[in-house]
Amino acid sequence: MNRRKRMMDDLDQDIREHIERETQDNIERGMAPEEARYAAVRKFGNVMRVKEETREVWSFIWLEQLLQDIQFGLRMLRKSPGFAAVAILTLALGIGANTAILA
Repeated sequence: MNRRKRMMDDLDQDIREHIERETQDNIERGMAPEEARYAAVRKFGNVMRVKEETREVWSFIWLEQLLQDIQFGLRMLRKSPGFAAVAILTLALGIGANTAILA
């Protein structure tokens, strides 16, 4: 299991434990179990938002997105090699022409 997956699993466990503790506190205060859990989840807030914010703090989101974009680009180039060849040739000619003019 990789490090990021383990960290996210630990975060999930921490969130569950926090909500369970808060639910238990609410039950001890006299709430019904369903109402206690609902109040604990409402007090904690949006779980997905907390996970996303934590992930942003723990990782380099921009680097992950860049890698995803590169992987997507490579997949698209592999799917249509004719288009890839034309695109690469066009870029090469454009860069070469600009270099020749400005040099």
